[in-house]
Amino acid sequence: SATTPPLAAGSPLVLRSPPLATPPPPEPPSSASRRTPNSGPHKKKAAALPLGKKLHWKAIPDRLIGSTIWASYDDEGSSTPSDDHAGETLARDVAEMKTVFGASAHPGGKKNERKNRIVDDRPKLIEILDQKRAQNAGLVMARLPVELLVEKMENLNTDNMVDASEDDDESFSQGSGPPPGSETTTEGFATVDMLEKLSTILPSPEEAEQLRAYHGDLSLLRPIERRLMPLAVMKRAQFRIKAMIAFLTFPDQLSGAQRSIGVLQEAADQVRSSQKLRRLLFLVLKFGNFVNHGTTDLTTRGYTLESLLKLMEFKSTSVPGVTMLHYVACRLMEGDKGESQPMDLAEELSLVVTATGENTEVIVCTMTSLDRDIQAFQREAQQQSSQYSDEALSRLQRFARDASARVGEVKGEWTACEESLKEIRRYAVRLAVVEDFFGTLKAFLDSYKRACNDIRRSPKKFQQLIYPPQAKVPDGGCPS
Repeated sequence: SATTPPLAAGSPLVLRSPPLATPPPPEPPSSASRRTPNSGPHKKKAAALPLGKKLHWKAIPDRLIGSTIWASYDDEGSSTPSDDHAGETLARDVAEMKTVFGASAHPGGKKNERKNRIVDDRPKLIEILDQKRAQNAGLVMARLPVELLVEKMENLNTDNMVDASEDDDESFSQGSGPPPGSETTTEGFATVDMLEKLSTILPSPEEAEQLRAYHGDLSLLRPIERRLMPLAVMKRAQFRIKAMIAFLTFPDQLSGAQRSIGVLQEAADQVRSSQKLRRLLFLVLKFGNFVNHGTTDLTTRGYTLESLLKLMEFKSTSVPGVTMLHYVACRLMEGDKGESQPMDLAEELSLVVTATGENTEVIVCTMTSLDRDIQAFQREAQQQSSQYSDEALSRLQRFARDASARVGEVKGEWTACEESLKEIRRYAVRLAVVEDFFGTLKAFLDSYKRACNDIRRSPKKFQQLIYPPQAKVPDGGCPS
């Protein structure tokens, strides 16, 4: 072995231990050592519970048994001074507990077992539609009388159907029956809203082709496929729904347009025939020329209708609260001095207020839409006649013929109304839109009524304006 070199003087003595021996390789693990960490060294596999479930009590540790009643229980399982549960008695108890509490004695055991066996024996239903599509369609169809609607669609039969709103439809579906005043009964009842909802879940061309390709037992299909099958095989289903909706909504649409035309026509007639309105317009023209030009000569020969709204802004400097509109109203009242009530212009133009709620664009759109639908029904009856039963085709042709005649009559009324509306526009050069004309005139009539009410409430305040003392009119002045 190598010799250790001598230490230098003053160097500390360092003792080194001999190198450790290499540890032997570990022994292969035995079967006893291949246990999970949670299992103790002597823990055995838990035995099956005799009753299939545990009694959840809290056990006392053995070290604490000595001071309890349980210490009197000996090793053989007998108790002191007497034991009522030993031998045959205990065996009988064990048997009874298995009968009463065992898994085989569960009250619902046989029932659940029988139910599971029935479910397992059922054949799997055939699915054609996508799961999400089937779910969405099922939610809609759950609230619809699909079979009834399909039956009516076959012959375009709208008997016992009404044009009801969605709120009405909600009440019908809850069993409250048809709307008040309707001759429709709850039996076989259907609404336009139901047709519109059904149109949203009609099979697409691809889905209809897949459904028609199935020729097996219909009972093997899911309920949603079975309910959609009649719609898939029906020809022109979407157009049938459109036609039935038109059959039901056409009367209200046409009568609504006709009513609006009548209101506008009567309002235009009132404006054209109102002598009081003409007198007011000319009186304001005379006063306005004096205010702006110092003469009653017609330096300005006319003004726009919206200029009437400025009369409330022209206020008196000597009588608080008096405006030019009050002054004009007083002058108009002079002509009715002998009457029981002052002249009321608003009564003579009563339909102007109603006309402000009408819209000529809505009328035009409604008439155009009805005309377009009628033409579509006429083409359908001519080009697709083979797709319909004789009864359905007859209904389609009859509706197109009758609706066309009625729409033609209303279109004639609208043409005459348009001429009347064009004529009253001469009262308002800049108001090319009828709605603006009636709206401006209504706003003025509201101001005029307020001015008349002011005069009625404070007659003394306005008396000098209505019946002023005779005075010499200055040159260029306005005679009273």
